[in-house]
Amino acid sequence: MSEGLATQLIGQGLGLAVNAANPRWVSAFSELYTPGSQLLVALPHNRAQESEADHRGLIYMARAGYDPEEAVKFWERFDAYGKQAGAGNTPWFLRTHPDDGTRIQQLKQWMPEAKAQYRAK
Repeated sequence: MSEGLATQLIGQGLGLAVNAANPRWVSAFSELYTPGSQLLVALPHNRAQESEADHRGLIYMARAGYDPEEAVKFWERFDAYGKQAGAGNTPWFLRTHPDDGTRIQQLKQWMPEAKAQYRAK
C-alpha cells in the first residue's frame, strides 16, 4: 500500500513539473506514467509477493505433515493443463503471478528447506 501511495505521489509531483515546464505535455505524461508505473513497479512487486506466498505455503504445508513434493506435482499438472487449454499467452512482464515454470523451479529450490521441516515431524 505504501509503495502504491509513493508511486502515486511521485506521479503527481512529476505531473506538476511537466505542467510547469509545458502544459501541453501533461496529457501525454499521464497516458504514459500510469501504465509505465504499473509495468515497472506494481507487476514485479505482485510477482514477488506471490513467490513469497508460495515459499511460505510450502513451509507451512511441510510443517503440517503434508509432503512438500506434492506442491511441485500440483504445479506440473496445472502447467500441463494450462498449455493444453491454451492459457499462458500473456507475456511474463504483464502477469501479476509468476508463470508456472518459474513457480516449479522456485519450489524445487526451496525443497531442501521444506523437506527439513517435513522430516522434523
